[in-house]
Amino acid sequence: MLKPVLKVGLDISDYKLRIVTLSSYYNKLALQSFNEIELPAGIITNGKIIDEDQLVSKLKTLTKNLRSRYLKRPKIIAGLPEQRTFVTTIPVASRNIDTLTREAIKNIPYEENETYYEVEPTKKGNNAAIAAGRKEFIDQYVSILDKAHIRPIGLYPEPVAIAKALINNTSNKMKGIMIVDIGLARTSVIFYINSSISFTTSYPSIIEQQNINESHYTAALQQVVQYYNSHHLAQSPLEQIILCGSGSYISQIAELTAQITGFETILGNPFQALISKRINTKITHPLAYTTAIGLAMLQ
Repeated sequence: MLKPVLKVGLDISDYKLRIVTLSSYYNKLALQSFNEIELPAGIITNGKIIDEDQLVSKLKTLTKNLRSRYLKRPKIIAGLPEQRTFVTTIPVASRNIDTLTREAIKNIPYEENETYYEVEPTKKGNNAAIAAGRKEFIDQYVSILDKAHIRPIGLYPEPVAIAKALINNTSNKMKGIMIVDIGLARTSVIFYINSSISFTTSYPSIIEQQNINESHYTAALQQVVQYYNSHHLAQSPLEQIILCGSGSYISQIAELTAQITGFETILGNPFQALISKRINTKITHPLAYTTAIGLAMLQ
């Protein structure tokens, strides 16, 4: 009997830990298991790990039900917070890897000797995708995962995972899209233009007492739309806004977003690449699992 290939995504945020296991049968993905636990305030603040011992303990609790004959020690793709990483796409004169690397280094906002970075050409055009983070920050994440008996086989910035989960069909990939991830700790914005991430930023949470602080949300949206039109309009006009994250379930948030920006706004669907008949309906808020699902898909 063919054993399933299991893909595991781990989303670490300020207030929540979420994990998703996808099984792959003949390249078809199905939701296998999921889990979520809350983090007490002060363990992680603005993406920075403050209390390592408590986080290790919580990670062990999160992953204990993943132990199986297929997962003696979970092999996991883990996420890195948007505000602690750098993701963009740049034009390059050549697809030669040495040229790409030299151009990437010029654009990374960290010192080269203090940075882990990855650069690769996009599938179309003379562009290169860049992801980077400070060594000290990433080494801390790897050390904590190891203490929790988790083997990370990859680390990806959250925006990469979110885009992977939400943008799958070819027509959407060629649009100018803005993804708004409304989390409990922060609201992150991703510009996804012509099949790659061009820009990311984040704001303090616009959620107050399980509702939206409309004035803060309006100011943030107006600022990012203006920035898009000033810096990225030549690449592709903005056509659509996709919402995800815990806050995307607040009543009328899509309608409010469309009213503020004037652009078509929809709720994302992180299940779109999965086998629908095998989706576990017990996930009442699948958009809260967007990052974890996207991370698993990257394996």
